[in-house]
Amino acid sequence: MKNIFTLFVLIAALITTGASAQQAGLLDSSYGYYGKGYIFGVSNIGNAALQPDNKVVMVGTNYIGASSTIAVGRLTTAGFADSTFSGDGKLSINISTSSTNNYSFAGDVVVQPDGKIVVAGYNYYQFGLLRLKPNGDRDSTFGTNGLTLTPAAEQFHHANKVLLQPDGKIVVVGTTTAPDCASWCSGT
Repeated sequence: MKNIFTLFVLIAALITTGASAQQAGLLDSSYGYYGKGYIFGVSNIGNAALQPDNKVVMVGTNYIGASSTIAVGRLTTAGFADSTFSGDGKLSINISTSSTNNYSFAGDVVVQPDGKIVVAGYNYYQFGLLRLKPNGDRDSTFGTNGLTLTPAAEQFHHANKVLLQPDGKIVVVGTTTAPDCASWCSGT
């Protein structure tokens, strides 16, 4: 059976301009499908970022059988899948380095001033930073083919937030959990 993932993004960014201004608090029915943006094939959206050109970049996690991938999608300013991003407005990326644990999860997304997209993710044992060009291609000038992973560890890692400093440095915030907290937490 084919898995079909549907993204239901309720974008309550109420765009009010000139004569088309709406009452505050109502969806802009001219945006996407009756005020909602959809991208089929991107699910479990956790975070989004607004580009300088007002396109919306979203990250989530697609679950496919016994594995998962990082999902990235972009909506046009009209609220539809942006075909200038990866050809169909979405892409799916696996950052797992394990043959037994094939899981990749999205944590957060930020758009750099130059339009490049930085996605923070994880694969249980490593933080991952993925940088994409504005068209959705991996940025080969960043890490290895656009991906940087922290060294593997026996603890669970979760990259939850990515920030840009004014000097352009990228900061990732997350958690690390010891696998045997009973002895580690007690200090023994």
